[in-house]
Amino acid sequence: MKSFVISLLFLFCCICGNGQKLSVDKFDVKTNDLSARTNPRQDINGVDCALVKVQLAAANAVFDGNVIGDVAYETSEYLVYMSNGSKRMTVKLEGYLPLEISFQDYGIRSLEPKTVYQLTISGVMSGREQESVRKKTGWIILESEPSGASVYINDEFVGNTPLSNYKQAYGTYQYRLESPNYHPATGIIELNAGRFAQKVVLKPAFGSISVKSSIAGAKIVLDGKQTGKQTPATLKEIPSGSHTISLQMDKYAPRQQEVIVEDGQTANVTLTLDARFARIAINSLDGAEIYSNGKLLGKGCISEDMMEGYYDLEARLNHHKSVSKQIQVVAGQPQEITLNPIPKYGSLDITSTPYDANITIDGKAYGKTPTTIDNLLEGLYQICISLEGYADYRSSVNIEENETASISAKLVNTTNINIISTNPNATLYIDGVEQGLASGTKQVSYGQHRVRLSAKEWTDLETTINVTESQTSFKFNMVSMENALRRTITVGNVSFNMVRVEGGKFMMGATSEQGHDAVSDEQPAHLVTLSTYYIGETEVTQELWQAVMGSNPSGLIGNDRPVEMVSWVDCQNFIRKLNSFTGMNFRLPTEAEWEFAARGGNNRQGYKYGGSEKIGNVAWYDGNSKSKTHNVTTKAPNELGLYDMSGNVSEWCQDLYGSYSSISQYNPAGPTSGDYRVVRGGSWLSPARLCRVSSRFKYRGDTTGFYLGLRLAL
Repeated sequence: MKSFVISLLFLFCCICGNGQKLSVDKFDVKTNDLSARTNPRQDINGVDCALVKVQLAAANAVFDGNVIGDVAYETSEYLVYMSNGSKRMTVKLEGYLPLEISFQDYGIRSLEPKTVYQLTISGVMSGREQESVRKKTGWIILESEPSGASVYINDEFVGNTPLSNYKQAYGTYQYRLESPNYHPATGIIELNAGRFAQKVVLKPAFGSISVKSSIAGAKIVLDGKQTGKQTPATLKEIPSGSHTISLQMDKYAPRQQEVIVEDGQTANVTLTLDARFARIAINSLDGAEIYSNGKLLGKGCISEDMMEGYYDLEARLNHHKSVSKQIQVVAGQPQEITLNPIPKYGSLDITSTPYDANITIDGKAYGKTPTTIDNLLEGLYQICISLEGYADYRSSVNIEENETASISAKLVNTTNINIISTNPNATLYIDGVEQGLASGTKQVSYGQHRVRLSAKEWTDLETTINVTESQTSFKFNMVSMENALRRTITVGNVSFNMVRVEGGKFMMGATSEQGHDAVSDEQPAHLVTLSTYYIGETEVTQELWQAVMGSNPSGLIGNDRPVEMVSWVDCQNFIRKLNSFTGMNFRLPTEAEWEFAARGGNNRQGYKYGGSEKIGNVAWYDGNSKSKTHNVTTKAPNELGLYDMSGNVSEWCQDLYGSYSSISQYNPAGPTSGDYRVVRGGSWLSPARLCRVSSRFKYRGDTTGFYLGLRLAL
């Protein structure tokens, strides 16, 4: 009845022409508004309705035209549900002419189900009244977890959370928050006071994947892209949905699996890797070189994991005929193979005048003259024929395969001469034949002889002597080499070597061969120039530390093992005491000196580790150490003859720890201040990537550990 009365009033106004006019400002579809879906309404036929949100700053409006159910009104907005397919609407308001609206005039042929439309009507209020309403404003404050979400109000972008400076007129607004990897969140803002504040917790649109494999260390590939991680590992913040996990590992068949990631959940993937190799043991003679498809594998008896396929194996040894064999490697089927090179034999006839003289070949007795010696490997031999009362006859002979060489020695009467040298440990050669140490009594024949004395770190001396009845004593002055390649120092009964490192230039830090294992503190790579210095051939052993300090702090005991459980401060005390014993100026190497030496100095081959691309050749690390240190010099040295530059124990350097600069440097000594000291080389408990020549560590100077030791510099 009320609706009927209002309609009459509208009709009266139209007839009299006294009513004001309403007008449509905007009518369009709100594609991001889900209200018609979250709060659906159906007509009498069970068909979902469309929802028209009418913005009209007046109460008591009436809506005609396929309206379904009651019309709700809240703060200048009417919620009008209309039948699917509706094409028109009439808006009636007391004191105003009826407003006839054809949807087609606004590009909408008819209303669609579960769709939200917004209709904005103006012309209701006077200018003064509109001004009054416009002055009623408040602040909208929105926060989110996580912060930084994009904020949309009534589908317009207004900023990012936390949003605290957004001022709007009183009214009802719809907000939407969006953030990468999170589900969008929507809601209603009722701004009818000085401020509206709300915190929204966004629901993650991602989860995690825990990846394990039957063999640890497999590379993890996600959706065809390398992750840089190895099993076992957890991949975090992976978008929800379907993904493909692939595992890759040398000598194993790759495996992959589809996995579904759910919001906030951790999916578990465990894959069994199938080996595509077999362990092949190859036995051969000592020193024989073993080749596979032309590539050197090692010497003597070796064991190698080989991928399945066909291989041509060959064993080579000097003075032997090489032997070869083709094998087929089947995954999981180990084989043991013997490849012994065939000796190349020759013979030697030896006679002497007088006969019955003793025969020695390369220091081994072979009976008396005359004789024939069979089954001598081809090659060069040193022959000595001796008989009491005669000078030893010394010569060399070359034995060839299937040939018989001969020596006929004429022994001569001899005398003893006395040799005195400034280096009694030098090697003495008379007439080109080695005579042992350059000291004591030697037996020679009378007459002139060519003499040579030779020793490491000393200049060779060559001269001629004339042995007579009156001249049987000779003194030789050898000169020490000032720049020796290797220096041996003795403390008590313990000796150790220092190796000369010629000065030069190199790129320090994350150079190309360090690959993806390099981290930020190894960058940028920069040019360094160093002067010549000496560095320890090995890490300081427990035996040397005991000889200097009188005690052994190590936890993994062994005379020839590196000392550990020593701090940087302990190292300084050790060096001071060592210098007082020797009168020398030992020190810790600078970080630049350490890396230059580890790379092989001027002899460097660009290896990733200290002397090899294969870490197992040169280092004791977590993959082979069996959780302990090992004797020094038990792995191969690097290009300078230095041992354990990778692995065994980590080594203190003199420098304070600091960041690298791209500027070229000359004999850098590190920063002048800081809380940490540099440690280099990795240890027995380090993974391979931490044993690289550019890898860096930092510890406080009073830190100790079963993995911390030192190497001397001079």
